[in-house]
Amino acid sequence: MIDIVFPKNNEEKFIEIASKLSYDKLCFVYEFKDKKQFKEIKAEFEKLKKKTSLKLALGVLSEKDVKSNADLIFVKSKENLPKDFDIIIQSSNIVKWPHATYRKLKGKLVGIPFSEILNSNNKGTVLAKLDRFIFLCRKYRITYALASYAKEPYEMRSVHDLKSFFLTLGMHPADVKSGFNSVEKLLEEKGAIDF
Repeated sequence: MIDIVFPKNNEEKFIEIASKLSYDKLCFVYEFKDKKQFKEIKAEFEKLKKKTSLKLALGVLSEKDVKSNADLIFVKSKENLPKDFDIIIQSSNIVKWPHATYRKLKGKLVGIPFSEILNSNNKGTVLAKLDRFIFLCRKYRITYALASYAKEPYEMRSVHDLKSFFLTLGMHPADVKSGFNSVEKLLEEKGAIDF
């Protein structure tokens, strides 16, 4: 299984926790600022790949269209989406999209960040909005990219904990299963990680 995380110079701690939680793959996502910064991150990432037994993928989080040699391109949920991305990360405040936007997301992955829900001050409201969002995603047959999306190593959770959480929210078991496999499948299609 793979988890998606947002490290800040704590990659080795993420790898340590991931190993303890039985993950065999990790996707490190970094905010894209400029090409120079990305080259530095890529160089450090390649060194880290050689030091660990986990299979690693590199993702960038960008607000606009970006051409990079990252394995995955992430965008945050907002009204005007860029054209080229792999996974849209739905924020805990749940942007109210028009129904036409849901139709455009067919073939893209929608990430629901567990860590934002975990750290939310108003969990009841967030969970109610998320319930509605899940209903609309199911209606329009949008595939999920389920993971912890942790910003700190100790926000990571085991796959079993995450599966239980999303099932409790009302996701169909088949959607949960495909949601955890979708990122690996996308990486495999792109030839990013050798399985």
